[in-house]
Amino acid sequence: MKKNSKIKLLALLPFILLSVVLMYFANLKDLATYNIAFVSTGIGIATFSISFSFLQYQFSPYKALLRSISNRHLIYCYAVVFIAVIPLVNLIINKTYVPTAGIVCIPLLIYGAILLPIISIEECNPLLYMEKSLKDNNIQQYLELYKAEEAKSKEKREKLELSLPGESPMHSFSTKYNTSVIPNDPFALLCNVIELGLKNGDRVIFEEAINNFFILTDLSVNNKNADYSSGFRFSVNKQVTDTFEIILGQVVGTKNVPMISGLVYKTGDFLKEKAINKLQTTSPYNEFVGILVRYAKTAMSTNRDCVLYIGSLCRELAQKGVYEPETGERESFFRIHLTHFAHYLTKIGQEAILLKDSDILYRCIEDLGFLGCTAVKNNHYHLTIECLQGLVQLGREARAAEVKCFWRHCALDMTDHVDERVQWMVTWLPKVPENDAKSLCETFSTAYSRLYGKKLTVELEDINGVKGVVFKKSEEKHVESFSKDKYYQTVDYSDYKEIKEFKLY
Repeated sequence: MKKNSKIKLLALLPFILLSVVLMYFANLKDLATYNIAFVSTGIGIATFSISFSFLQYQFSPYKALLRSISNRHLIYCYAVVFIAVIPLVNLIINKTYVPTAGIVCIPLLIYGAILLPIISIEECNPLLYMEKSLKDNNIQQYLELYKAEEAKSKEKREKLELSLPGESPMHSFSTKYNTSVIPNDPFALLCNVIELGLKNGDRVIFEEAINNFFILTDLSVNNKNADYSSGFRFSVNKQVTDTFEIILGQVVGTKNVPMISGLVYKTGDFLKEKAINKLQTTSPYNEFVGILVRYAKTAMSTNRDCVLYIGSLCRELAQKGVYEPETGERESFFRIHLTHFAHYLTKIGQEAILLKDSDILYRCIEDLGFLGCTAVKNNHYHLTIECLQGLVQLGREARAAEVKCFWRHCALDMTDHVDERVQWMVTWLPKVPENDAKSLCETFSTAYSRLYGKKLTVELEDINGVKGVVFKKSEEKHVESFSKDKYYQTVDYSDYKEIKEFKLY
């Protein structure tokens, strides 16, 4: 904007120079007979320039962004009108001044006729709106208003709470929404720009709006108002994730695969940047992954490449967390929440089973296998368990649904492919510290037993002086029991139609 202002000022110089030159060569006495022409010419130019500039709004594909005519445009219009009436005022006060006023004002009005349409085009430019909305003071003002409205909304909700304390189910606490409308909402603006960009097929504006959304996310989350101590951070996170879900819904609704893919890939790059700073398990970034996974579950037949990318993204975010773990107070939280990414892979695989898509299912199994090996090698207990959980469950569900391997050169069942990946993980057990390895051997024993329905034990033994893995098979059915209070349930894993998912420890 500053650069454009300088260009506009430089463009004014030739018109000022023209006025000076005309004044130098003009015979003002002879021009006095044209007083009426000077007056009418100036008013005519002003009328044309103002009318034409307002007409620009009608042709703008982004006029829906305007709530009213901008103050900037109005100020320029008033300035043109003021210049246009100067010869008229001189005609009333002293006719001899009219030629001088006309010679000075008409070049300036011609410049105004060029400038005003440019101003109106700029005021309809969504890039200008987004630039203004991302200024620090605008975001600060918006968050302060949002915080105040959130406090009022919370107070209202408490007054309208009809249940006594302790007499509401847990899900009731997650269904509280702030319905207040905040003026100058930058998130709403971006949604509107993206909607219009998609409608107009404007890839440039669409891409810029997506980039600005990620910038706005960082500015909002890192703002001093969005601290966890006040609880307002959770509202900001909700605003960000809701907006991202709206944007994704808008893009998916167009059924434009290149644009959908562009959004997914940009989001992936954004999340990878967060993973470099060890933020992939925190809100709202973790929720972004969950939203992408929900999209992946609906896009297996329409956008296979994006589905595979989202699966690989889950694996990479988890692997980065294993390579470079968080330390300090957040270490335990970070390690446990890395398991979400393995769980997301399982969810995509389960949807592939429902659709009989063995290709995508195989890729999910592959990602879980590689991630599981990373977890075992680095002695990441929680992630190892979740990868095993996912692999075994996908193998059991695929077998029950009779999903066959997609590759016609392969005679293995999907259960066999799961066994291969678990086998990869097992081979790294000898590298794990002895005490941890013993615990993991019990988990692997349970995983194998669930997969095949018969008891199988995994043990570490010295084989020719080298620690190795030994499998001890049995024909005994593998049955697990669960009890809580007076309730008791058993799961018979030898029944291949039984696909109950039971937490693996």
